[in-house]
Amino acid sequence: MSLSLYGQRFGKLMAIGPDTVGAITVNGTKRKRRYWRCRCDCGKLTVVSTFHLRSGHTKSCGCLRTKNPKRVNTRRLDYGESSKTYVINCYKRHARNIKVEFNLTREECINLFSKNCNYCGSPPTNKVEKKGLYGIFIYNGIDRIDSRRGYKKDNCVSCCKICNGMKRDMAIKDFYTQLQKIQEFTKNTNCGGAT
Repeated sequence: MSLSLYGQRFGKLMAIGPDTVGAITVNGTKRKRRYWRCRCDCGKLTVVSTFHLRSGHTKSCGCLRTKNPKRVNTRRLDYGESSKTYVINCYKRHARNIKVEFNLTREECINLFSKNCNYCGSPPTNKVEKKGLYGIFIYNGIDRIDSRRGYKKDNCVSCCKICNGMKRDMAIKDFYTQLQKIQEFTKNTNCGGAT
C-alpha cells in the first residue's frame, strides 16, 4: 500500500498510517478503497478513506461540526413534516405537468390530507414512508371537484385512493350518477352479497 499520504495534513487531520482496504462497487465494477488512520488536532483518532481525505470531504474527526454551530442543523423537522412536504410537492409537480394552477397553502393541503373522504367517508389510508424522509405520513388525497380547474380551495375536497381512481376526470354530477348506477345494479342483482 502506498504511503504517499503519510504525514500529510487534511484540514484538522494528520495522516499517520494506512489502515484497511475495503471494496466498493461502482457501476458494477469492484474497486478497492484505501483507508488511513488519522489523528485530529483535538486528539481523537479516526479512520478516513483516501478519497475523502484528498477530495476535502472529511476535514476532522467530527469535532468541526460541534464547534461550528453554523454548520450544524440544530432545527430538526417534527416527525412526518418532511413526508408532508414530499406529498405537497408531488401535487404541485402534477399540477405543473397537467398545466393547472396550484393555489393551496400548506395548511390547506394538510387540512385536506387529514379529513375523511368527501365521497365515501373513508379515513386517511395513503402512506408515505420513504428513505431520506423523517417519519411516516398517512393521508387522504386531494380531488379537484371540477377537473378542468386547478387546485384552489373552493375546488378541492379530501378523497380516498379508490374514489379518486373511480372519479378520475369525471364531472361531479357524472360521478354521482355512476355511483347511483353501481348502487342500483348491486341492489337489483344481489351482486357481492348486497341485500
